[in-house]
Amino acid sequence: MTVTAVVSGSDTPLVENIRHLRLSQLLQSPPLPTVRPAQVNPADPAVMVQSSGTTGTPQIFVRTHVELQIWTERYASAQGWSRDERCLCLTAMSFNVGRNICLGMLQLGATVIVNSCTTSGDVVETARDKRISYLKLAPPQLVSLLEYAVGRPMLFPGLRSMVVGSAPTSHEQRLLTRKLLTPNLCEQLGSNEAGLIAFAFPGDQDAFPGAVGKIVNGVEAEVVDDKGACLLFGQIRLRAAGYPQKYFDDPAATARKFRDGWFYPGDLASLNAEGYLFLKGRADDVINNGGSKFYPVEVENAIAAHPLITEVAVFPWPNAQSGSSPAAAIVLNRPLPNRQLISFYAEHLAPWMIPIHTLQLAELPRNAMGKVVKGKLAQHLKQALRHTK
Repeated sequence: MTVTAVVSGSDTPLVENIRHLRLSQLLQSPPLPTVRPAQVNPADPAVMVQSSGTTGTPQIFVRTHVELQIWTERYASAQGWSRDERCLCLTAMSFNVGRNICLGMLQLGATVIVNSCTTSGDVVETARDKRISYLKLAPPQLVSLLEYAVGRPMLFPGLRSMVVGSAPTSHEQRLLTRKLLTPNLCEQLGSNEAGLIAFAFPGDQDAFPGAVGKIVNGVEAEVVDDKGACLLFGQIRLRAAGYPQKYFDDPAATARKFRDGWFYPGDLASLNAEGYLFLKGRADDVINNGGSKFYPVEVENAIAAHPLITEVAVFPWPNAQSGSSPAAAIVLNRPLPNRQLISFYAEHLAPWMIPIHTLQLAELPRNAMGKVVKGKLAQHLKQALRHTK
């Protein structure tokens, strides 16, 4: 007997015990009646999705069946997915990107490995034993694998593609990953609303190290001012087939993010002639230090170049004299004397970009998608300063 599906209603005990269901239990169950497949209208809602909420209250929107289909086709085209793929996605399927990558792979007829990897060693062993060709990671998982790889042979020589997303990586991390983990490192930028926006293969990373990737086919991107006039640097706006057009029961957020057929994610960026996207930060993250305006990502990129700093996040901190100053949170792989850190700042940063406070943490606070939650960093710094008084 071959079990091809398990169907359970909400009033059955299977729902509570589905995680622990064994094949022997299924084979002992009475045969289920044949059920005719439901007729689905492609325009009907398929899922309700919540935005990431890293910069404010999460919003909810609906994605239809046909929009899910468009999402899959865009990802498959940009990344070269095929039915021969063997996918290991370390982003849980309870999150939008993890669920959609797995559903997209299955729709193509590819193989998805449902895993319970808890350590870097588990990931390496699973990738080898299951002949994984496509591995999806968040930045914290990449950092852990890089630490694990020290002194070992290349961890994933057989991967067709290792894709890192949810937050940008430094070019130094990219080069180290291609040396220690796999030469086939790719980077993606996306959002819950827009799906895949930009993608960078190794050649793209080398050609434009400061970019997060090239705008993928099927997505139109512009950099504009508040009135919609195109600029060299400004806020990014996007449009493509399959985008939602509103948030559920939130007209104020809808008016901010969806205008005239465009989606405004809230990022400041520039686009070059070849279509590569350079993120500068969030529109509401600008630091104005005595009239000198800049964005946290500019400071983060400079600090991340230090060989002992594995992670960095910069955020604005109130300054009674100048308005706001940058503050930094860093994660070190070895102890770094404060005087050496100050000397590094002075050498690599303009005076107005030097952090007024630097918080050393064992790890940066992140949400489940791997994005740094900067509001928590400000709370950590407040507590640290309170203890030093």
